[in-house]
Order: sequence, then C-alpha cells, then structure tokens
Amino acid sequence: MGDAAVMRGRLLDLAGGDEERLLHLVLEDPDTHLLSGVFLRKWRLEEEWLRSRAAGSTLTVLAIGFDGAPQAFADRLGMDTLREAEQRLAGILLTELDGCDLPARDGSGRFLVLMPESAADEAAERAFEVKRAFAAIEFAGRDGPARVSVSMGLASAPHAEIDSVDDL
Repeated sequence: MGDAAVMRGRLLDLAGGDEERLLHLVLEDPDTHLLSGVFLRKWRLEEEWLRSRAAGSTLTVLAIGFDGAPQAFADRLGMDTLREAEQRLAGILLTELDGCDLPARDGSGRFLVLMPESAADEAAERAFEVKRAFAAIEFAGRDGPARVSVSMGLASAPHAEIDSVDDL
C-alpha cells in the first residue's frame, strides 16, 4: 500500500470512517464554514498561481489576523467571544468580498483570502470594507463591551519581487 493510501486510511480512521466528514474536515473549517486554510494554501493557491501565470492575470492574497495572540484575546474577552468574532468575520468575508474571492480560516484568529484576477488596489478596497465592517461590531467581553481590531497584509502578483507561489 502506498503512502497516500496509508495516509487516507489514517485520516478516515480519524473521521470515524465517514468519507463525507473527512471531506469536510479537509476542505471546510467546521467553526466558520469557510474553506480550510490548509486546503487553500496547499491546493488552491498553487492552482490559482499557475492559472494566473498562464492567463497573464493578477492574483492577490489577503492575510487577516486579530490583533494580539489568540490566547491573549481569549484571556481578555473569553473563548466564546473569540469564536463569535471568528464567525462574525467569516460572515463579513462572505458578504463583502467579490463572488470569485476564496476566504478561508487559517487558524485561531487568522484568515486568508485568495483573490483571483484582482489587482492590488481593488483587493485593498475590499479589504478596507471588511475591516470597516468588522470594526463596527461590539462584542460582549468579560469586563463589558469591547471592539476587536484586525491587521491585514496584502500580496499581489505579478510583482517584481514575487517569482513563485512560495514568494506570494
């Protein structure tokens, strides 16, 4: 049995033998119902990179993270508030982004958005709208209402310093 078959068997065991559950574990983040960050980084990013290179089009990636470490966030506002903030941000990503953008949760308090055929200035405008909409939300913290801020980073290709999908 090959390595891929062994790995698939182990993953199926973890998913209780349920192939549909395994597919969701790999493709979809169960908390936000966005794409899985692993799926986006490992499979879709390279696929979109190759497609954009062949078509001579732009590919932009947006990285979003809650300000402060997830544990500090949870200590300050509580785990339920962290989960709520992630779900609310996921909802904003689904409503504020372009229909061809691919948002994913990449870990606790971290998100990635793959933006095929989006120039950096267009992507930055959409990112600003996401940030503005999220900043308007007030969360119930342990010590009263609180707002959560996010930091964003944007990379776009073609660019003189981006020669590979790893650079992006």
